[in-house]
Amino acid sequence: MALSSSAINVAEKLIKKYGEAGVLSRVTGSSYDPATGENTPTTESQNCKVYIAPVSAEDMQDTTVLRTDSRFIMSVVGVNPPQVNDTLTVDSVTYNVQSAMRIKVSGLSVLYKGILRV
Repeated sequence: MALSSSAINVAEKLIKKYGEAGVLSRVTGSSYDPATGENTPTTESQNCKVYIAPVSAEDMQDTTVLRTDSRFIMSVVGVNPPQVNDTLTVDSVTYNVQSAMRIKVSGLSVLYKGILRV
């Protein structure tokens, strides 16, 4: 457990130092608005700390990753795991999550990483 706790602390310090504040949002359903007669999506949003960087040549070996995409690394502290089709807003830019995975050490989640597209 000590290694896992240490890895989480190091990841959290780095993301806190180099990351930015963001909002991770997910459509959770819809609600009917009788005034307009339409369904409107309902969303769940969470504040998060995230580091965003350009994709690398290695990332682009996957044919679904574009040169204009970005990579992200996100803190696991206080955040539900990001999923495909979630949105991440950082500095007024809204990204769509294209892929996301959890990085674990000794069975404990240390951070989330994945690909974003504007």
